[in-house]
Amino acid sequence: MEQDGREADPILIVMHIPKTAGSTMRTFILDQYEPGQVYRSYREYGYGKQDRFTVQTRCIIGHEPFGTHHLKLTKPYTYVTMLRDPVERVLSEFYYLKRWPRHDLYISAELEKRNWDLDYYLGSTDERFLNRTFNTQTRYAAGQRSPESPDLEQAKANLSRYFSVVGITDMFDDSLSMMKRQFGWSDAPYRKRNVAPDQPEMERPSEEQIARIAAMNELDIQLYEWGKANILSRLQERL
Repeated sequence: MEQDGREADPILIVMHIPKTAGSTMRTFILDQYEPGQVYRSYREYGYGKQDRFTVQTRCIIGHEPFGTHHLKLTKPYTYVTMLRDPVERVLSEFYYLKRWPRHDLYISAELEKRNWDLDYYLGSTDERFLNRTFNTQTRYAAGQRSPESPDLEQAKANLSRYFSVVGITDMFDDSLSMMKRQFGWSDAPYRKRNVAPDQPEMERPSEEQIARIAAMNELDIQLYEWGKANILSRLQERL
């Protein structure tokens, strides 16, 4: 991938798309830096409400779309992220909201009123819901905060130009290995974080619900397949 706006030892911006194994990746990345070198931008949890980078900042990580932070930097930078099968990502976030309501108190409260109806979750036109159910990965990569008309081509262009590594969740070890090679990171143990347990049979989505999620996330599916083809090509080049 073409790289732009970067030179040796740039600030690393980790675009953590929710429910793409970003929490697991974060634990590994944090071990590569001193505590004062990492800026966390998780506004829903009270981190990063004000963008106060310091001269010590070497890594920025959080639930923020592309462009949120690099426009405020005066130093070279590069990005990494992970993409996930869109159907799996949407379902994973739904069940995570049920297990961990503080992830989004507003959505969790609305869903609790309706006995955690997956059809309601998928059918809501509330922008807070759409930000989680409708082409979320494309929107993040395109740098869009609104779920309206996600721009797939802009997403691909940003990932190609500004990201050193675009990993794939179901190729996590290969993706992490590529990041270690790219940045000269040391080996460090990691454990999977925020992994949902298997769902009881009664809670598993129907084929109709799965098809509905796929239709709602057609752009994310295209982006995911594009990202997977890219990482497979890069791995092949290393053989």
